[in-house]
Amino acid sequence: MKFHVDKKDFDVNNILSILNEYGICVLKNYFSVYDIEKIFKELDILYLKVPEGNHGHFYSLDNFEITNKNDYLSGKSVCFYNSYDIIPSFRTMFLNDTLLNSILDKYFSKTCNRFNQIFTTREYNILDKDNLPRNAHIHLDPFESLKFAIFYPEVNEFNGALKVIPKSFKEGCYIRKNFITKSKPNSTGYSHTMNDFPSDMVTFTPEQIISINSSIGDVILLNTDNYHSGGVILEDGKYRNAIYVHNRP
Repeated sequence: MKFHVDKKDFDVNNILSILNEYGICVLKNYFSVYDIEKIFKELDILYLKVPEGNHGHFYSLDNFEITNKNDYLSGKSVCFYNSYDIIPSFRTMFLNDTLLNSILDKYFSKTCNRFNQIFTTREYNILDKDNLPRNAHIHLDPFESLKFAIFYPEVNEFNGALKVIPKSFKEGCYIRKNFITKSKPNSTGYSHTMNDFPSDMVTFTPEQIISINSSIGDVILLNTDNYHSGGVILEDGKYRNAIYVHNRP
């Protein structure tokens, strides 16, 4: 696809050009398989503390809370904030990475709010559409963000691949500024799914969404004003581990 970039083309300006056109860019084989397996293994210590179907929010290894009990029926999730030392590989793979930081410098600014929240998920249950978690529905994020995403194992449409409508970010930006952030948050946050938005604001359709299949080591850069979803398991025995790194202006 036109928004996939091989290692020989890992140039900041080239990547930014793709992001500005599609709102998504896939850096193929950016990390080694060893690094990917290592960082997901390091997350085990956090996931052991989170009951099935729940969200864990970690501020340190021993300072955490379990929230939204039993509403993540596809598996479980973990968020952590500025606690990078509990996941040592995160510092070496993201915080200290020259190319990823250079992308953020130019996409936002040198003083942007980078690596400010890390949202990770483990999905392994097949659910009917009425029980899918919020991130599995086509949605927009309520805040401007460029996310970095990695997955393990290889993902496709059957085991939870990220799904995106490329080039929808201009519409998404308008909806975020003129509807999402002006709406009153409900018990689960802002109304942010495609079905929530006024019909006169929406020109894209669910049929336009595509699966962004990802190999182990790929890094997906996503403008979250693009319509997107993910984490839906469709076959028995399939699973997905995901890490989403939030970067904001």
